Parts: sequence; structure tokens; C-alpha cells
Amino acid sequence: MHQSEWPALQRLDLSYLLPFLSGCAAALCDLGLATDRDADSLRQTIKDHQKQRGEGQKTLLQELLQQKNSMIALLQARYGAEGLDTLLFRWTINRACEDLATELWNFSEDLIKKAELMFNQPMLIVEQELVERRSLFSIFLVDAATHIGGIAGQLQSLGLNLRVHYPLPALDTRLDELDKALATHLGFAQGEVEALPFHKLQASLRGVQVELENLLSLLSATLIQLCFNCTLGDQEQAVQILLEDLQGELGRLQKTQPYAPAPLPQMENRRHRWLGALLAMRSGIHEIRQHFQDILRTSRVKPPAEWIWPMAERRQLLSALLSRSVSIRDAELAMDALERYCRQHLVAPDQLLGAELHRIHPELDEASLQILRKIAMDKGIGPSLSQEKQVVLHRKDKLLHVIQTNLSRALVLTVLCLCFPGCGVKTAPRSDVLDLRPAVPYHAEQRTNQKRTEKPVRPSPSAPQEK
Repeated sequence: MHQSEWPALQRLDLSYLLPFLSGCAAALCDLGLATDRDADSLRQTIKDHQKQRGEGQKTLLQELLQQKNSMIALLQARYGAEGLDTLLFRWTINRACEDLATELWNFSEDLIKKAELMFNQPMLIVEQELVERRSLFSIFLVDAATHIGGIAGQLQSLGLNLRVHYPLPALDTRLDELDKALATHLGFAQGEVEALPFHKLQASLRGVQVELENLLSLLSATLIQLCFNCTLGDQEQAVQILLEDLQGELGRLQKTQPYAPAPLPQMENRRHRWLGALLAMRSGIHEIRQHFQDILRTSRVKPPAEWIWPMAERRQLLSALLSRSVSIRDAELAMDALERYCRQHLVAPDQLLGAELHRIHPELDEASLQILRKIAMDKGIGPSLSQEKQVVLHRKDKLLHVIQTNLSRALVLTVLCLCFPGCGVKTAPRSDVLDLRPAVPYHAEQRTNQKRTEKPVRPSPSAPQEK
């Protein structure tokens, strides 16, 4: 991410960090290890940090550790500064992966809807700058949506692998209770004590890099097909620039040293690199998605030229010539001559006459013309494409159900995070700790969620009321 974009990164980091600190505060207060005064102190530090508007060089976690905030000091005493940052890293990257996966699910849904509108629209599939075969836009778009949805699902799975809290060995049972409470309030799974927890973390991060690389490769391949079959104009260059920028972000991410125990500033720098790369990926994919929506319009689809002869059809005639004991050299020369003639005269091979074929090359005769006419019958929605369409229809409906399920799940998680920010990511509030968001006034008398043991305080009238 460029230096000019760091304020946006800091704002995103703060939006991820606030629910994390809120969940930690809820766990400590539930166990009686922290008080409301500690929560107020934490809120005030967050407000002061937000007022700086990115002027300071330290992250919020570093500032809390430097000021020896009581809640952060308790967590540091249990896990150490490196262990606390690792827990924050897991939380942050998991949330960023979820957001990126949601963007990809939306991208996949857009392609499915376009496939429904362009169901019988023909297209040509290009491989290595050669027209390989005929197809339909519906088949192509459902395939692309399936692959994008698969990458989104993998990112979600890798994010779930990060949502694990690995506790430390402890002699005091209260510390074990803290581990369980923290995992509950953060929505993490409770892992077992691991001697090499960073090995699993780095394996998940390598998996994220692989999925991002597959995503960029898929989008590049999709753009090649659209360039051949649609009128792109300046949007081709715009998408190419976006893909190059995302490739640069991925390259910088791959060169980043593995996340492992180190001095806190280095660990925070690596965390921000990962967060910045995923933020850039989500932003770039959103822009590419908008370009694809505009490109995939029926008015921008170019009709396939009659004289274009796909390689799949070319191989059928080549096999027929070889079956008549024509040498491979003569058969290839006949094919090249036929292709040049069709391109020069702007006619389809099946529109030629028998005498014309013989003038093009001596090995081409009436039998070759019959093969060409048989090939021409499958140019439109022939039997093979009709059968493939039925399979694509089933795949489309199934994929659309998966997409809507995942988007609904992401929406529910977002609503829960906004409704219950003091409790982390879970389905119901677990404590009475106040919201840590700085935009909300934090005063004890303004609570909207009182503890059950407290009695509501009724304001006493300042003066006797007149009847």
C-alpha cells in the first residue's frame, strides 16, 4: 500500500481493533480481573489516539503497552507482548479475509446474474492466442463464477484456521478460565497447548497467498476471453492496470518476512503489511467487478466472424484427411490454405463449393465439404452445447444458493458485530462492558445496559413541583 493510503489503513485497523479490545475487556470484566474504571481508562486512551488522526508513529496497541494500560498489562502478563500481538494478528487477518471473501461472493453473484441475461449468447474460447472452440457466454460466466466462489470459500476456510486461540501452560486454573473466556468473547475456537503454534499460522498465511495468486491468474484469463469477444475500449487498460497493481501488492506480501516472534514494532509492521495488502486486494477487486459489470452487456458483445475457424473444428477435418492416408505434411498444408482462403474472402469454410475446395488444395474434395457442413450444424446451440447447458443450469442454481447462504452469513456476522461490539463476534451479549467505540460518549450515568445487581437510579427533583 502506498504511503498516501496509510490513513485509510489506520482507520481500517482501528475498526478491526476496537471489537478486539472490546472482547478482551468483556472477558476480563466477566472474570472480575478488571473494573469499570479500567474500561473507562481504555476508552479514554482510544479517544486520544483517534484524535491524533495518524500523526503518531505508534499503533494503538503499542501506545496502550507504553502507557501500561491496566487491561493490556493483564493480557501482556499472561501472553507477553508478542503473544498478544499474535492474537490480534489472527483476529485482524481473519476479519480482512472474511471481508475479501464477501467481495468475491458478490463478484460471483454478479457473474451468475449476467449469465442468466446472456444465456444463449455465443462466444469463442481463446487459448494461447488461438481460437480453440465455440461456447456460450452462460457456460463461460458460470465457470468463472464457480472458480471465484471456490477461492472465496478457501479464503473463508483459511480465515477459520486463524480463529483459534492457542493457550499457554498455566499452573493457576484462573488463567485457564481467562483463556476460555477470551476465546469465547472473540469468537475463537479453543485450541490445545502447542509447542509450534507459529507453524500453523504461517501455513495458513501461505495458503492465503496461494489463493490470491490463483485469483489474479483467473481474472487475467477471464479478461483475455472478454477482450476477444467484447468491445472493451479504455476499460481493458484500466483493468490491466488494476491487475498489475494487485500483482505488485501480492509480490510485496510474498517478500514480507514470515510472521513470527520479534520486537513488537517489527511484528506490528508485518501485521500492517498483511492488512494493507488485503485491503488493496478488496478495493481492487471491487473496481474490477464494476468494470466487468459494464463490459458484460449484450450491446458490447461482438458477433463471431464467419471466417473464424476454431481449432477443435480444424482438428476434425485434419483427422478425416489423415484417415484417407493423406500425409501429415499435405494435410497441414491443405488446412493452412483453406484457412487463408476463408480469411481473404471473408467466408465460412462450409459456404465453399466442391470445385472451390479442389482449387484451394488438391487433397480437399467433396468428402471434405460434407465434413465441413456437418461441423457447421454445431455452430449454434447444437446437441453438445444443449447438453452442456442443462449441466450449467444445475450448477448455476446450486452455486447461487451457496453464494446467497454465504452472503447472508456475512451479513449476520456484520450485524452482530455492530449490535454487540462489547462482546466480540458471537450471537448474544455476554457482559455489561460498555462499547469501546470512541464516537459514543462513555460516562457511567449514560449506560443503556445496567448490571442486574445494580438498581436503577432515579433523578431527584431539584425543586418542589407546584401543583
